[in-house]
Amino acid sequence: MIGYKRLWFSIMLSAFTEGLLSSHHLAMFFMYSDFFQTSSETYQLFETIINFKFILIPLMGFLLDHFKIFGYSQRSYLILNGLIGCVCYLILAHASLLHTNLYICFIIHLMIDISNIWRKIINDSLCIILNNYLKTRVQDDKFKDHSRQSMDTVYGTKYLGNVISWIFFLIVYNHVLNYYFYFLAGVCILSIFTALFIT
Repeated sequence: MIGYKRLWFSIMLSAFTEGLLSSHHLAMFFMYSDFFQTSSETYQLFETIINFKFILIPLMGFLLDHFKIFGYSQRSYLILNGLIGCVCYLILAHASLLHTNLYICFIIHLMIDISNIWRKIINDSLCIILNNYLKTRVQDDKFKDHSRQSMDTVYGTKYLGNVISWIFFLIVYNHVLNYYFYFLAGVCILSIFTALFIT
């Protein structure tokens, strides 16, 4: 089983990257409204379609549990999600240079959202593994405290990522939005780094 410290650190990093990606939807809104001059009705239609990604959650969980890539499940899927997110955000950062049209942007947006929700599922599965690890290693009277402390740290780390993400977004969005997409691409690289701590 994964060593406790490595598992705990991988969950912290994963929660941190999840927090850093929290303002992604607002960045996409400004991308549609400012760059493409999209109407609010069109944007709402796009968001409605994208929200169907939640239907895929059971399928994502099934694939994560039953299909490994190169002998790994969480590690391989984290690397795959990180690569997809990084490439997609870099394309959005160069949307004007690449002459990306509205519909290609929407497809990229959909891919990013599916990738992000899959990352959340992986993080949740790692938390379950951590809980099971603590159950086998910690006596019953101490398990609740250890489990609670671990989850509090996860939520705190994710909240820290949220704060950093929103501060950075508020600084750059009104000047050069593509800088923020560079930032999000870097966050996806960090999620790939997270996978190195999962054995």
